[in-house]
Amino acid sequence: MYDFFAKASLEDFNKENLEDKVREIWEKVYRKYKNKPNELKKEFEREFMDYIKSILDRYPLFLQSKLLRIYEGFEEDLRNFAETLKKEIKRKTYKPEIPSSKEVYKELILPEVKIKLDEPLLIESSNFSDSLPAYAIQIQITFKLKKPYLSKDDDNFYIIDNPIVKDKVFKVPMVRSTTWKGALRFAFKQICKDQKIEIRLFGNEKGETENFRQGRLFFYPTFFDRISLDVITPLDRETRTPARGPIYFEVVPKNAKGVFKVLYYPFDLIAKGDFDSIEEEVEEDLELLLKTIKKMFTETGFSAKKTSGFGVAEIENATITVGSGLEPYKIKIKIK
Repeated sequence: MYDFFAKASLEDFNKENLEDKVREIWEKVYRKYKNKPNELKKEFEREFMDYIKSILDRYPLFLQSKLLRIYEGFEEDLRNFAETLKKEIKRKTYKPEIPSSKEVYKELILPEVKIKLDEPLLIESSNFSDSLPAYAIQIQITFKLKKPYLSKDDDNFYIIDNPIVKDKVFKVPMVRSTTWKGALRFAFKQICKDQKIEIRLFGNEKGETENFRQGRLFFYPTFFDRISLDVITPLDRETRTPARGPIYFEVVPKNAKGVFKVLYYPFDLIAKGDFDSIEEEVEEDLELLLKTIKKMFTETGFSAKKTSGFGVAEIENATITVGSGLEPYKIKIKIK
């Protein structure tokens, strides 16, 4: 990784090369569009961004964000150089607009790592798919955080003591599949006290040694494209003054969006060949599951410190996809 980074620093993202490229592109587009300022501006921005992309594409995705830090260090110099180019022509003309590192990240890198989110207002959808196993049901929820999401990573070497859980490769904040399972199980217990159904859906509790069984729910991780910093200052119970210095937490901020996905698969009934019971149990399980998902997102939360209100969200879209053997369910979830 260091060799890739060093190569980029020396050969690609150095000030001289970038200034030369700014001059080359600007002179080229100026000759063609000198009497059309709007086209001149757009063409320069497009060609310069294409040049930056051609550099980034040479390196692994997990290095590209690091490479932008080199570019960020040259931004001010490049803007001064662009001003010099403008002064070389006596009459009024367009000054080459140098995109910021944030603009480059948003346009070239973020689309590669963020989850593509659907944002319709609808909460009514039902599909049929041959790609799912027979009798399987996939539920996908697009949600928006109403309060920040908080979790605790196990990274021992970090700038603050409370980093959020991140993907090991791309370092984007995430909700682990095990976190979803635990949060949904907690919400389920508020709705249904039938332990038999709970074990049917979630499997045995951790540490169970007898009559162990796998649950019918299979969870996927969720990834976010935003991260922020929050602070908590503990107060003395008696004086109500700060008991110690502030505590900093990484969080996914309010209004960030994500996608929750879970697969329901009644493998135990299929293995026993008990196909007569599938439709009846699936309908019962699905009704309870949808009520539980709604309660988790809007009431109990799925974040650390959820009892303090962290990790509640607004459901924006629910999509249910059904495998062969089942009739597509017409589901409508109403969120107040």
